[in-house]
Amino acid sequence: MSPIHRVRYQVGGRFEGVILVDDDGLGAAMGWPILKLDRDWTLQVDTIADEEAAAIPAKFIGRMLDEDEAAELDRLLMARMPKKKPAPFVRRSVPGARRRA
Repeated sequence: MSPIHRVRYQVGGRFEGVILVDDDGLGAAMGWPILKLDRDWTLQVDTIADEEAAAIPAKFIGRMLDEDEAAELDRLLMARMPKKKPAPFVRRSVPGARRRA
């Protein structure tokens, strides 16, 4: 599987959308704001790890996701993440407290 890239778009600091693309679509996804001719557009691009990319349903790849769809994708990915083990409980003595017999 080729790497999946997450391209987030913002306009004036406000979320505008996100596109998940493979290597072939990355150039087009990054050039899209240029076609809009808007100087307030900012992009953030990161590569998704293979394990996480394998868990992404195909319906989310290759098109602009709005805020609700991006939140749905985040919930799906968070639900599939391995849970951390709880921290061990350690009882500490409190200075000045009496110990029970």
